Amino acid sequence: MPFDDTPSGLSTGGKVLLLLILLTVGGVRWHAAVLEDYVKPDETVYVNAAKLWSEGRSPYEEDTFFYTPLFAWISSGLTEQFGTLGYLKIQRTLNLAGVCVATWLAFLIAAWRWWPAALVSVAWLWFSPVVALPIQIGNANGLSMALTLAGLHLWLRAPIPAGTALGLGQALKPTAPLAPFCLLAHRRGAQPLLAFKAGTTSVVTVGILLLVGVRYLPGILGNASGSGNPYNFSFQHVLASLGLQLRPIWIVIVIGVGGLAWIASHRLSKLEFLVATLTLNFLAAPILWAHSLLPFLPVHLLAAERSLRSLRQAPAGLRGAFPHIVAGLAIASTVFSASIGGLSDRPAWIQGTALGVPLLSLLYLGVYVLNGLRGRKEIAQLRPSQSE
Repeated sequence: MPFDDTPSGLSTGGKVLLLLILLTVGGVRWHAAVLEDYVKPDETVYVNAAKLWSEGRSPYEEDTFFYTPLFAWISSGLTEQFGTLGYLKIQRTLNLAGVCVATWLAFLIAAWRWWPAALVSVAWLWFSPVVALPIQIGNANGLSMALTLAGLHLWLRAPIPAGTALGLGQALKPTAPLAPFCLLAHRRGAQPLLAFKAGTTSVVTVGILLLVGVRYLPGILGNASGSGNPYNFSFQHVLASLGLQLRPIWIVIVIGVGGLAWIASHRLSKLEFLVATLTLNFLAAPILWAHSLLPFLPVHLLAAERSLRSLRQAPAGLRGAFPHIVAGLAIASTVFSASIGGLSDRPAWIQGTALGVPLLSLLYLGVYVLNGLRGRKEIAQLRPSQSE
């Protein structure tokens, strides 16, 4: 198997069975939250945006609406058809299905074997704050996240469908807006022509879908630039908390251009490309919540696998184990990053320092996993010559 293909830890039947298990577990665990007859905190934003759209006004007059005009248009149509609670229950169902599918894709990407994948994925759906928080507050990221991971997982085998899925995900909510451009920049790695097809399809899909309400689209930039929410641990907000005010667009440009140049100049396997793309998008994001981290789950899983394997094989002493212990702490700091909001009454420099921990953890995990994948690839390339 060429190293550019993501390895598979499960048979086809195992993959289907795991998906059915996760959909069932997700339904059992969270069906009450889906069927609740009241408007949850984040849903208030969607309802207001849908109402503004119906009135012919910009949905971004709701200043915490961070989705696209397409989302407001769909929300408005569903509300007119099914009423407010009917629309919200449809959205919650799609969001929950998206969370389950994204979790499933993460374990396929990380190529975990059956029993570890089944046990850990079920525990993740049942207990993880990254899953629980958005469902409890009515956040609607799940479908976009699932489409994003599907696109990044499938482009090597089905570039046009994968690009369409990735584009649709970004057109609903830009959870990984740099991903299509990462595919276009992927010129020296695994099948650059297929990457170009997927990236082009994604850009075209986004472009067409964003024609819906395009006159309102600039409003999303204004809303994103004003998010000083204490739960937001984006690079922009960390710097602002430490007294350095920068417009988010400049951070996106600097990190984005630098990251795209790095991708273009390196020969990356498919798995290396996926890790680099996810890390780049999270570092550049102007708004970053704990419940935005579901697409980063493959990186968490790959880091956990490398850390556990390396700790078993590491030489005696803390020095050899230190990078792997830090990886475990970094995973914990991102998964439990929602607790940072509890520091909102502390001085700004304390908030900024605390917010910087999960942000730097994302960078550390990305680099940690990339180093591990590079070592694995070098070993795989050496084996044929050694056998000779």
